[in-house]
Amino acid sequence: MNQFGTEANQRASNIYYHRCYQNGEFVDSAITFDEMKVRGLTIIDQLNTSTLKKRFMKFFYPGVLKRTKRWRQPEIS
Repeated sequence: MNQFGTEANQRASNIYYHRCYQNGEFVDSAITFDEMKVRGLTIIDQLNTSTLKKRFMKFFYPGVLKRTKRWRQPEIS
């Protein structure tokens, strides 16, 4: 299964995950960063993987999420 979302032209997005982005739009455009963080951490908890891997993913997830194109803060010069 393709893990990437789709652009408006139905091509795979090379940036966004399929649960978040479909047909060139965010599935939940009104979601806040904190809500997305909780959603992601909940999904990590449900993964069929070791507790150690989950701990690492949960530790790094918020930082990775902050650096994504959607949530990145503009640099102040």
